[in-house]
Amino acid sequence: MAGKKEADSTKRAARNTKEKRTGVKAAVKKVAGALTEKKTGASAAAKTSAGKTAGRKAAAAAKTGKTAAKASSAEPKARKIPKGAQVFENEEQALEYAAAVALELDRIKEGRKEKKERARAAAPEAETAEKPVRRRGERLPGRKKKDPAGPLKVIPLGGLEQIGMNITAFEYGDSIIVVDCGLSFPDDDMLGIDLVIPDVTYLKENLDKVKGFVITHGHEDHIGALPYVLRDIPVPVYATRLTVGIIDNKLREFDVPPAAERHVVSYGETVELGDFSVEFININHSIADAAALAITCPAGTCIHTGDFKIDYTPIFGEPADLQRFGELGRQGVLAMFCDSTNILREGYTMSERSVGATFDRIFSENAGSRIIVATFASNVDRVQQIVNSACKYGRKVVVDGRSMVNIVSVAAELGYLSIPDGTLIDIEDL
Repeated sequence: MAGKKEADSTKRAARNTKEKRTGVKAAVKKVAGALTEKKTGASAAAKTSAGKTAGRKAAAAAKTGKTAAKASSAEPKARKIPKGAQVFENEEQALEYAAAVALELDRIKEGRKEKKERARAAAPEAETAEKPVRRRGERLPGRKKKDPAGPLKVIPLGGLEQIGMNITAFEYGDSIIVVDCGLSFPDDDMLGIDLVIPDVTYLKENLDKVKGFVITHGHEDHIGALPYVLRDIPVPVYATRLTVGIIDNKLREFDVPPAAERHVVSYGETVELGDFSVEFININHSIADAAALAITCPAGTCIHTGDFKIDYTPIFGEPADLQRFGELGRQGVLAMFCDSTNILREGYTMSERSVGATFDRIFSENAGSRIIVATFASNVDRVQQIVNSACKYGRKVVVDGRSMVNIVSVAAELGYLSIPDGTLIDIEDL
């Protein structure tokens, strides 16, 4: 049907061109004839006037000037020709000009046709003989899908509408990446249960697609399940330096396959994992080396903030890289996954440094008393401020608890904790 319409359109265009060309020739022929006729009439009138003048020469020699004037006025007035008009001496010249015009029109037409053919060859999908029409629920014939590998799937395996056990899978095509792998603590009715870890059956069933774990920070609700999950899903783990150090310390007690190797990633670096590329972005949290993630695949870019707060005076490191978030926003973001404690409450969270002032006040008011501080073992920034206040008021520090001892040792070894010599003592020395 489209071919027939195209052929009819071509015939009509040829017929119109032929009619135009014939019209041009007829008009030019008519003008040339008129000009020739006027030129012949003017010549005859001039000859007649000249004969009469010659017969009266002897009788009116004294009136030569007046007779000449009358003879001149007897000649037909020349018609004023518009400026820029084409004037022909005869019909043959006019016909030759018309033929040249027709050839030029054909040349222009052929040039346009060649230009369209070149454009069609360069982009064959750019032109169609007929505009396609799509009915509701019907795909256009021959049109390719936008995403041949299918849509991006975001699969929360834990952490939604609950505290802890954060783990989310991103799937596109034949690639799956997993963000965080945390645990949670049992509810009151979970008698005999020490820890709760996520159900990763979906990852086991698609193990060949899983490219790796990407960790945002080193809190237990984001890394605590790794020792249990990596035994069944032995894939690489990517995280910042302190987070990898804490994970390594946890995995020493477990028989984890060698394939579950750990890789240190710095802020601004991008990791390629199958169809995904993951950029690590500096963000602030109550633990150092926290990172947000820019996860990019053919479907678009997703932002995973991890746990965060906007802290312009962090204890360790630099403030959050808000400029990079702005750049990604200008480039276009498919979705943002955002999580932060108390985010639904109005107002803002104070800087972690404000906790240091509270510690100073408590230490100054209890100079003769023993001070016991309970905090999360992974809250390295909080531990640093406790050490700072203890040194300021001449106190010794005892670290108790298995997790606290391990994390303090790792953080101090990697340079994330600064503890002056002689400040830490064993619990037996109290």
